[in-house]
Amino acid sequence: MLQGLNVEPNPEEQGLPRLEFTVVYEDEHLVVVNKPSGMLSVPGRVGSYSMATILSQRYPGILLAHRLDMWTSGLMVAGKSRDVYRHLQQQFSDHTISKCYIALLDGVPKEPRGRITLPI
Repeated sequence: MLQGLNVEPNPEEQGLPRLEFTVVYEDEHLVVVNKPSGMLSVPGRVGSYSMATILSQRYPGILLAHRLDMWTSGLMVAGKSRDVYRHLQQQFSDHTISKCYIALLDGVPKEPRGRITLPI
């Protein structure tokens, strides 16, 4: 799709930085972390350093309830047990958990509203 366009190199092929993250909430059932942009949610084709691997080292048996793209920062929730993980997954499946995405733009759009039609 991007063939012939001048694009930046694939960062996964150049090695991934060891980024820090913060725990914003934790109780006996779950952990909510703030994943920085540039960190994988789960191990990728090239690197194994990811939010999932770091959390599993800190909290044996923890399972991420969802993923964020590598270049997307934001809150991620993980269950400390399989039962909590399943409950969180069901909430995502039933759309009883809502998500909000905010885009940071480079420049000013020509129109105040628009639609992105490229595959995500």
